[in-house]
Amino acid sequence: MTEKIFRFRWLIIVVMVLAFVPKTVQAEPTVTPETPNLVNGYYQIENEKHLYWFANEVNSGNTSICAVLTQNIAVNTGGVLKEDGSLISTNPTEDLIQWTPIGNSSHNYSGTFDGQGNTISGLYCDGENDYVGLFGYIEKKSQNISKIQNVGVIDSYIKGNGYVGGVCGQNFGGIIENCYNTGTVCGNLYIGGVCGYNIGKATIKNCYNAGFVSGTEVGGVCGRNGYGCIIEKCYNTGVVSGTNEHSVNVGGVCGDNYYGTITNSYNTGQVSGIGNIAVNIGGVCGYKSYGTIRNCYNMGEIVYSENNDNVGGVCGVAIYGTMANCYYLKDENKSQYPGIGNPYSGTEDITEGKSADEFANGSVAWLLNGSMAEGTEENPLAWYQKLGNDGNKYPVLLPKDENTV
Repeated sequence: MTEKIFRFRWLIIVVMVLAFVPKTVQAEPTVTPETPNLVNGYYQIENEKHLYWFANEVNSGNTSICAVLTQNIAVNTGGVLKEDGSLISTNPTEDLIQWTPIGNSSHNYSGTFDGQGNTISGLYCDGENDYVGLFGYIEKKSQNISKIQNVGVIDSYIKGNGYVGGVCGQNFGGIIENCYNTGTVCGNLYIGGVCGYNIGKATIKNCYNAGFVSGTEVGGVCGRNGYGCIIEKCYNTGVVSGTNEHSVNVGGVCGDNYYGTITNSYNTGQVSGIGNIAVNIGGVCGYKSYGTIRNCYNMGEIVYSENNDNVGGVCGVAIYGTMANCYYLKDENKSQYPGIGNPYSGTEDITEGKSADEFANGSVAWLLNGSMAEGTEENPLAWYQKLGNDGNKYPVLLPKDENTV
């Protein structure tokens, strides 16, 4: 009996000792911030350590500092995405370095960030926060412009709840110019490949998305374009999808245009939406209330249910405002949708379906340019197209390889 008690006591001691033995825990990978050089008022960001320092500095309250990228930067050097836009890692929280967006609702970024044509790759941000992207929240202040320009976000996974974009979550009165995204962007409300929410007379210009974008109010370039805001010379080639048990607004360029303006923009990516109450799907814009959409087109496939009336080649629903000089690809193999799925009274509707040949032979480019073949100094061409067997199948926004129509 005494021997059994002795063994039991030893067993208790062993268990207690093991309980206090340090366990091997795999630490989450991190980046140690490093202060970049400051040249002529701009921090010179040369690597991921500098980038994380810059984010920490802005998010600590120094919101008006400016920076330039001096070269391409990779955060997770092993890559983040598969070809289908899903994550490579099955355990990303332990395998991938987390990204905290530059600027938030407490500290809005108000400086100038110039990528100088370089890219930032390998960003991984997975959570339920608002204001998510390379930048979370930028805002024009009285003394600052607040501008993001000349940067591409590639091979990145950016997920949040609302106000989520590959480049910027919310742009309040600022400028996003010459930027693009090829990564995966997903969330709930106001999700865009480039910018989640454009508000406060903000501008998005010369930008594009080629990544996978999903949400409930979602656009290839911008989730929502607000009052007085402008989306100009932008396009989407990526897959855009909206899913919700209630309603969705899905557009190739913009999910919801609210008193804003979209001009000289187009979509060639697939656009789809699933919902039980209101599914508003448009090749260019899902839902437009007032505002203007002009000189735009869609050639992307639109996936929708046959019982959904709010599907348009250009816009799903349009309430007042203007839809002018806009075109969409006629699909002869499916039941055809109109230019505007549900045009309310008061909407000026000038949309027209065109064949693939008309898009390829320069006819649509000529119309988009205001029936002009050559521009002038006062009224330059916005659209270009190289014709012939080796030419562009549709109008583009950049003059290249003698593609002027």
